[in-house]
Amino acid sequence: MNICVCRANASIGVIALSLLASAAIGQPSLTWVGTPLQVVDASADGTALVGTGGTQIFTGSDPAYYWSTSGGLVLLPINGGGGLVNRAGVGGMSDDGRLIIGSLYNTPGPTVNYPVTWDVLAPGAIGTYLTPVNATGRGTGGDISADGARMAALYELSSPATISAFIRDRVGGTWTALDAPSTQRRFTSVVLSRSAQHACGGYFTTSPQNILGFIWSASGGFTPIALPAGFPSFNPRAISDNGNVIAGVARLQSTPSTSLFTPFLWTQGPGYRVLPLPLPAVTGLVNDLSGDGLIGVGHVGDSASFSNSRAVAWTPQGVFTVAQLAVQAGVNVANVQFLTANVIAADGSFVIGSGSRRVGATTLLDTYILRNVFIPRCDSVDFNRNGIFPEDQDIVDFVSVYTGNACSTGAACGDADFNNDGMFPQDQDVIDFFQAIAGEAC
Repeated sequence: MNICVCRANASIGVIALSLLASAAIGQPSLTWVGTPLQVVDASADGTALVGTGGTQIFTGSDPAYYWSTSGGLVLLPINGGGGLVNRAGVGGMSDDGRLIIGSLYNTPGPTVNYPVTWDVLAPGAIGTYLTPVNATGRGTGGDISADGARMAALYELSSPATISAFIRDRVGGTWTALDAPSTQRRFTSVVLSRSAQHACGGYFTTSPQNILGFIWSASGGFTPIALPAGFPSFNPRAISDNGNVIAGVARLQSTPSTSLFTPFLWTQGPGYRVLPLPLPAVTGLVNDLSGDGLIGVGHVGDSASFSNSRAVAWTPQGVFTVAQLAVQAGVNVANVQFLTANVIAADGSFVIGSGSRRVGATTLLDTYILRNVFIPRCDSVDFNRNGIFPEDQDIVDFVSVYTGNACSTGAACGDADFNNDGMFPQDQDVIDFFQAIAGEAC
């Protein structure tokens, strides 16, 4: 299909109506799980999730749970710990919701972690400890690939005495260190892309408060990520499917108890981009990314203690609260607060997090699943970034840029890849631009 964009000064309405196509994403809905969980991961369709909690007050040493629409809430078992553990934590889950990776640990007292796996089809059994050569057996189960075939974990090594990151096939195979084990680097986290061909995470060299980021790929190996200018710490928390985008947080101070956090996106090539905070927020955490890296979800707060916490989504058009997205989709949010957003579907079709709801005179902390709300993936309809939209000049400038010419506002203008799918120029960018101009989903 070839779309003529020769007459850019035609009326907005005529052009938009000729190009509109409905963007059905399903019926918006808000579901409550029935128990408060700090959700860590979810199945691809959002019908199963894993997290910690189960009580109205999160303590930091809560039990780990598996929840599904078919079976409800199930406590992840800790048998196999030899009496050394009394808690479990989770790191990730496969797309089908069957395989889970995490850790066993003891609390209170000095925390010692042991990486383990669970299989939902064998709920009474824990996978055997997964120990690479020269490891003590202690460590943290980090993440698992979408198909459940590969996993990543941190392990404490005896020689050299350090903590290193490893990846391996879940069944068989040997552990591969993401970096040559060295006392110069002690790893703190590891997160896999859906294919497990890419990974990111954190490590420190001298102070455990000052985390440095890294990116790893099966083809390119380990690469440190430089700190954002002016920040002593950057902790990666999520990675796009193709490994090009990492979401993370930078800390302004070295002391965690008084620190404010700034959420960032790091992209191969351009580097860091600050994710904006909606006023009056002064701190924020980005917790997850859509598969294409265009949408990040997390939560913001009005103080270092995250007072007035509210869930947000960062998009190419800016930051929106999850409450805003729900209202725009027609979801009833009366007596509801979305406090955090912990997980977003790879395709952006659902967001999961912690919230509160009033039942009679009682306010309950709970876990929400918000489905099929429209989250902008395209650039702003204020294409020329002059603060006036919609206007005919945005159309003129889009067509000019699309055809390889200049924009009225110069470098401030958007680019030809309006829908951010990595392919341009293409007809779909024109279609999506005019859909957005007409107020429809891109």
